[in-house]
Amino acid sequence: LWGTPWSIDHFFTRSFVVVAAEHPMLLSYARPLEAYDLDFYSDDLEDYSDAGATAILDQLAEIRQGLGAYDRDSLSRDQQLSYDVLEWLLETQEASRAFLYHVYPVNQFNGSQSGLPDFMVNIHQIDDERDAHNYLARIANFELALAQMRQSVLVRAERGFLPPRFVLRAVASESTAFASGAVEDNVLYTKLAESLDEIADFPATTREEMLSELRVLIREIVQPGYQRLAETLTDLATEASEDDGVWKHPDGEAYYRWALRWHTTTNKTADEVHRIRLAEMERIHGEM
Repeated sequence: LWGTPWSIDHFFTRSFVVVAAEHPMLLSYARPLEAYDLDFYSDDLEDYSDAGATAILDQLAEIRQGLGAYDRDSLSRDQQLSYDVLEWLLETQEASRAFLYHVYPVNQFNGSQSGLPDFMVNIHQIDDERDAHNYLARIANFELALAQMRQSVLVRAERGFLPPRFVLRAVASESTAFASGAVEDNVLYTKLAESLDEIADFPATTREEMLSELRVLIREIVQPGYQRLAETLTDLATEASEDDGVWKHPDGEAYYRWALRWHTTTNKTADEVHRIRLAEMERIHGEM
């Protein structure tokens, strides 16, 4: 079970399971264990700390070592393709270790601070009482998650990896807005209230107890957590510049080359990618 599987297909499956088991939100997205009625993850959130990010890379490094135990030439064509895809993923992720602080986990487009409530509203399913209790448990875990996000920003600031001022201000404004307003108007509250209303014959007393608990969680954990994040970002904005390129950071050009490889799967330069973009725009406009 824990050695090198005889079949590489088993190795692929085991690798996915090993990684997914450490990522409760990923399991909620993909729901691969639903058919087996296994649900040990729906009351927990991801680890948003830098230590958590490093642990993921360590985990992938172990998988890469295991992959190397197989003779690629002896595999079938389909297995070779899977081997190559996994090897590329693992190598590229290992190379990202040098750029751990170049990434802005809190940002105005797809930052963790907005992704967390979005996940709770759109991904966490509430079909019965157990799901509702898990929802409340995850909301309670916002305290740790927001603290980890805040700490990740502070660590980057200490190391000289501050986002542009306009990013910090935008996220601070967004976080302040989420921390304000009536608890009953918060999307985290309306999601649970509406979901419980859709469950047939759900006890009214239990419904009110859960909503009462949620009101406390939002008022005492969620809103203060977002407000602390907003205050931290506002303070950091006074130290930041308007420079908006990764070139301003140490090894910024190297990070940009890594990002190009990660997003395009090629070794093309930025200029080459840009020329492709221009050519494609001309082609598409011509067809239009």
